[in-house]
Amino acid sequence: MKNIVIIGASEHHSVVLDDVEDKGVYDLIGYVDPFQKKGRKHNGYPILGSEHDLPFLIDKHNIYGGIVATKDANTKKFLVDRVLKIIPDFNFIASDLPSVELGRNHSVSNGRMFAQEDLEIQKGGEEAFIHPLADVQSECIGNETKVWQFSVILKNARVGSNCNINSHTFIENNVVVGNNVTVKCGVYLWDGMRIEDDVFIGPNVTFTNDKYPRSKNYPVEYQRIIIKKGASIGANSTILGGVCIGKNAMIGAGSVVSKNVPEGELWVGNPARFVREIESVEELSIVEGKFNKVEF
Repeated sequence: MKNIVIIGASEHHSVVLDDVEDKGVYDLIGYVDPFQKKGRKHNGYPILGSEHDLPFLIDKHNIYGGIVATKDANTKKFLVDRVLKIIPDFNFIASDLPSVELGRNHSVSNGRMFAQEDLEIQKGGEEAFIHPLADVQSECIGNETKVWQFSVILKNARVGSNCNINSHTFIENNVVVGNNVTVKCGVYLWDGMRIEDDVFIGPNVTFTNDKYPRSKNYPVEYQRIIIKKGASIGANSTILGGVCIGKNAMIGAGSVVSKNVPEGELWVGNPARFVREIESVEELSIVEGKFNKVEF
């Protein structure tokens, strides 16, 4: 059998692993993931390193290709692009279509093929608005997204469609922002961050990705932060590295979040603590001069 790797040891990797093992078409030798410690094991298979190790790994293990293990299209394209910068002719394999290989301009989504340019086309709508005083180096900005003045978005960052990136913001290279995301003024998104769809990040929210920072001393890998779909983070909150904020969770203004926040919960304080479950949240709007009720 031909040797392959799984790219990305994310939550979705176990689904891909089961598919590979069940079909028995390829021989899996391990994972390639820049955010996992090299040498540790995932479901019995080793973390072989990052995409930068692939040329060495291909020679050593005679690797035929790889499967990208993520369901998120933005993250998938981000990983594909990183690999193709190092190995332009790398073979990407669809997990449920083992006979199908993907060329230079293709990636995989939930077992089906689509061209990379489809990621932009499928969004539809008007083109992104980039303010003339913004420094946007990335070409991966979704349609109908607005990027305002004095914002900086680095080359490899990915921002989805219909987002609002307010002024005085910074988005580093290894960052993926989903669709319908609001990032208020004074927010900096550092390497390793994944922001899912419909997330609200209030003004001056601070994120960290280095547990023991020292000037000019860089960690082997940065901590990751994941903000799940529909979560909201209040103004001036601090979110420490390695934290995951669950789906539809809400963080009160000024909170310091040092551990994972479960889905659908309200957390407040320093350190942030559980207050209550959020039973229902109606959109707050003005209708004929009156505020609609917001229930928790």
